[in-house]
Amino acid sequence: MPNLATINGVAEDNIATFNGTTAANVTSICGGATWVHTTYTVATGGDSITTSGDYKIHRFHSSGSFAVSSVGSDASVHFLVVASGAGGGGQIGSGGGAGGLRTSFTTSGGGGSAESTGTLAAGTYNIVLGAGGVGGVNSAAGGDGQSVSSLIGTNISVSTVAGGGGTWNNSTIAGRSGGSGGGGSWGYGPGAGTANQGYAGGIGIGSSPYPTGGGGGSAAVGSAGNLSGAGTGSTHGGQGGAGITSTISGASLNWAGGGGGSAFTSSVRCGHGGVGGGGGSGNPPSATSGQPGSGGLNAGTAGTTGQGGNGGANTGSGGGGGGTYVTGDGGNGGSGCVIVRYQYQ
Repeated sequence: MPNLATINGVAEDNIATFNGTTAANVTSICGGATWVHTTYTVATGGDSITTSGDYKIHRFHSSGSFAVSSVGSDASVHFLVVASGAGGGGQIGSGGGAGGLRTSFTTSGGGGSAESTGTLAAGTYNIVLGAGGVGGVNSAAGGDGQSVSSLIGTNISVSTVAGGGGTWNNSTIAGRSGGSGGGGSWGYGPGAGTANQGYAGGIGIGSSPYPTGGGGGSAAVGSAGNLSGAGTGSTHGGQGGAGITSTISGASLNWAGGGGGSAFTSSVRCGHGGVGGGGGSGNPPSATSGQPGSGGLNAGTAGTTGQGGNGGANTGSGGGGGGTYVTGDGGNGGSGCVIVRYQYQ
C-alpha cells in the first residue's frame, strides 16, 4: 500500500470511483512517489480451480469454456494443452503414442521451444478435449486418440494432435503417426510424432522374442524392442517414451507418456509405461507384465496377462500393448487436459 491509504477517511481500495473515474485506474501521488492501483483478472470455468502463490490455475478435464469477466493490469496467461493418448495394439502389441503437448510454461513436446505467453481479453475461450483411443482387440491396431485438444479465443489459438495407435505382432501395419507416434511391431516401423508436440514410437524387432516398440512420449522417443532384455528398465518390450515435466499446476507433474510394448515368448519382461501416466504392457503367460509410468496427474495401470494397461486419465498418455498371442488386448489411451494460469492477486 502507498503512504496515502485513505481518501476522505475511506480506505482507497474500497472507493469505487474518484471524480467519476474508476478508483482502480487512479494514480495516487504521496510525498513525491507515484503509485498505480493494480487490478487483477477475474475468470471462471474448469473442472478444478486452485492457487499457487499469486496465481490461479484452471484445469479442464473435459470440453468447456474459460470465461474472462475482467482483465487485470497483467493480462498475460500461461497454458498447457495436451491431446488424448492412443490405444496400444492387440496381441503382443506395441505401445500407444501420447497426445501432442504445447505449453508456454516449459519446453513443448517433441523438443519444441516454449510457446509465447498468451494475452487475455474479456470474453469466452473455448476448450475442446477428447477421450483416449481404444486399445486394439486381438489382431487389431490400437485406436488413435479421439480428438485434438484446443484452447481458442481472442489472441490465443492453440491446438494439439491426438496420439497415434500401436500395432500388433505379425501385422504388416506400422505404428500410427500422431502427436506422438505408436510403437512398431515385428519389423514394421513406428509412427512419427508431430513437430513441437511429441516424439516417434520405438521400433519392433522381427526375431524371437519379437519385442514391440514403446509408444512415443512428449519428452522422448519410445524405446525399441530389446532381444536380450538388458539396458534401461531391463525389459524386452520397449519402454514408453517419457512425458514432459511441468510445474504449471503448482506441483511438479509429468504429462503425456507413451505406452509400453509387449513381447512374444514366456519369461520375457514387457515394457513399462512412460513417465507421466503411460500404460504398462500386457504379457504372455508366465511372462512379466509392464508397470505404469509414474509422476502424472493420474496414474496409468499395469499390464496383466493378455491385457495392456490404460494410460492415466487426463494425462494424454498412451495405452500399453496387449499380451497373449491369441486373445491379447491393448490398453486404452488417457484423455487430454488443458490448463490456464494467470495472476489473480
